[in-house]
Amino acid sequence: MVSLGWKIFIAGAVIPCIVVILVGAYLMTDLPKDDGDDAIVQKDFVFADQDFTLDIRLGDVEGFPQGWFRTLGPEANGKRFVTPDDPTIVKLWSVIGPMMGGMTDLEKAKSLLRFVQDATYYEYDIYAFGMRDYVQYPAETLYRGFGDCEDVSYLLYTLYAKAGLDAVILSTSDHVSVGVNVEGAVGNGYKRLLSDDIYYIAEATGSSSIGRATLDGSVPWVFKPTDGFSVFLITAGTAVIVLVSVLTLNMRNEGTAIQARRAQEVSPDAQGL
Repeated sequence: MVSLGWKIFIAGAVIPCIVVILVGAYLMTDLPKDDGDDAIVQKDFVFADQDFTLDIRLGDVEGFPQGWFRTLGPEANGKRFVTPDDPTIVKLWSVIGPMMGGMTDLEKAKSLLRFVQDATYYEYDIYAFGMRDYVQYPAETLYRGFGDCEDVSYLLYTLYAKAGLDAVILSTSDHVSVGVNVEGAVGNGYKRLLSDDIYYIAEATGSSSIGRATLDGSVPWVFKPTDGFSVFLITAGTAVIVLVSVLTLNMRNEGTAIQARRAQEVSPDAQGL
């Protein structure tokens, strides 16, 4: 017969581990996209001081999957929202890619940052979608022209990935930004764990250039979206370890108390001898 202590251990440790594995498997699975409407909407943009019009197929921006994963932070599912091969991003790149011919990596990073800043404005999720947190895909942000810090950061990171630039996500408790490692950049930046490379802040929600923004003194997670699931596992695993430690300590304390009561019950003094 399973003791109460083992039941508590199973409930407190094994079950959360199973949940973490199942959630992780779901987050790593690509979800199907609805092809939707073939109608075309024209959107005007500016890149490197050049005006252009992009034909966006509605089906390419309205068919993205929905689900609770849209409410999670970049540590858990950042990989899903980096989409350099999305049809809308590919079409955008066919226009702005040739415009960057002859640019240095720093010039590309600055131009792409300025593009995202000019193409979007900040909007809180609660006002736009009626939810405290709701993550958009880069094509959705580009089409709608608005988003919060996560949305515009995913769009910028996707464009940096398309350009072959070395970038990371910078995530604090209340903000998400992008860092980029390019020669010639100066200013504010952060290092990845076990790396000497500096990733300079590319803040897509404002108007500052590379390395000019700050994160208000917060120390961010610095990671690539492909590492995001690992960060999620570390966070969840730490929580499980803490929970198991607390439960184990409680079990030991209860066991010590039981032994003390039993010793008192069988002692001569307790029996009145």
